[in-house]
Amino acid sequence: MWIFYDMKRLLSYIQPSYAKINLFLYILNKRGDGYHNIYTLFSKITLCDYIILEKSDTFKIICNMPDVPIDERNLIYKTYNILSKRYGLKDYYKVYLIKNIPTGSGLGGGSSNAATFLNMICSYEELVLSLEEKADILSLLGSDTSFFLYDNPMIGCGKGEKLYNAFKLPFFYILLVIPPTSISTSLIYNDRDLTLTPEASSVKIHDLRGICDVVKYMYNGFEDIVYQKYPFILAIKESMEYLGARKAMLSGTGSAVFGVFSSRQLIEKAFYYMSLKFRGSRIYTLINI
Repeated sequence: MWIFYDMKRLLSYIQPSYAKINLFLYILNKRGDGYHNIYTLFSKITLCDYIILEKSDTFKIICNMPDVPIDERNLIYKTYNILSKRYGLKDYYKVYLIKNIPTGSGLGGGSSNAATFLNMICSYEELVLSLEEKADILSLLGSDTSFFLYDNPMIGCGKGEKLYNAFKLPFFYILLVIPPTSISTSLIYNDRDLTLTPEASSVKIHDLRGICDVVKYMYNGFEDIVYQKYPFILAIKESMEYLGARKAMLSGTGSAVFGVFSSRQLIEKAFYYMSLKFRGSRIYTLINI
């Protein structure tokens, strides 16, 4: 019996931190605060980082990726500082951050880490916060961070922080290719060639009953700019579609490209050929959550 109890306790100290894709992303207009209003559909995918906590004498982050900051630039660190100032946390923690989601890939890894860490700390400190209070904390860190508090797809408006329940998405296979290139979100947003979509022209999404409906709505307003600056990313998209993706697309501002497939046989074949053609890239077969 004690073995079962210890296993439950161990699992409570290890949590997955899932990546996301944007199944559509419209850039509507520039706001007075310098940001852009967007209209997007967030969905988690099965690629994830892992966060492990243990109590310590000081707060410290240990990460397996040397290019990930482990000081106060890290969103986990910022989350801990905000919680300490607001609620006076009882303990310090050593945070083991096992990264699989590359930075600058448009998959929301840092935002996901912050939200996952926030939920873990609230559990350990027995800190009872409402969803609204958690979202308020995460809004100080980024526009898409609050999405990762939810277990289901969400429509994002405003800067991405205004979230509305989306319906359950149909199951589909995802081939994800992440080239060894980081793309600056701010540079892409401020590019002079960025094309805005009038709000009236953005789609109003309805029930998605199958993969055909998913493909019909897939869109990313950043694709033209990114493909112009990084032609090899366009080559990834075109190769996926040639190998059987119903549609392939940039996620967020990139650099990751994902393709939607209707069968395991097709995606396994595509994985094999993409692995040969794009040897420097990370390539995953995944599903949506």
